[in-house]
Amino acid sequence: MRMLVLAALILAACGAPAREPDITGRVTRITEPAEGRLVMLVEDRPGEQFGHKMSVTVDRSTRILRESANGRLDAAIGDLATATVVSVWMHGPILMSYPGQGKAEAVLIRAGPIPLVPLPSRSP
Repeated sequence: MRMLVLAALILAACGAPAREPDITGRVTRITEPAEGRLVMLVEDRPGEQFGHKMSVTVDRSTRILRESANGRLDAAIGDLATATVVSVWMHGPILMSYPGQGKAEAVLIRAGPIPLVPLPSRSP
């Protein structure tokens, strides 16, 4: 139990929430509707019809981090770009449209490729 609490405190100190991200994928589109705020489309399987997609609003209250050889470092909204791989933790309600829509609590700019999750098999 103590190890679990310690792990949660370490993750919180690094700025990322102590839970699994809501989506990890590639940023395929960015729009900037206002100063200091943007909306990015994150897809776990870019270019494919199936897969998880999320339209994510990022603003000044969103914690933005970058993976590096030295651990997780603070980043800025300007570091988010198309083709970047990110993990996103959402805050508040998520509209259940396709793609889902919501506001990011935290964004981690990943150093590596998208981890592929197998799609569920479809019956013939």
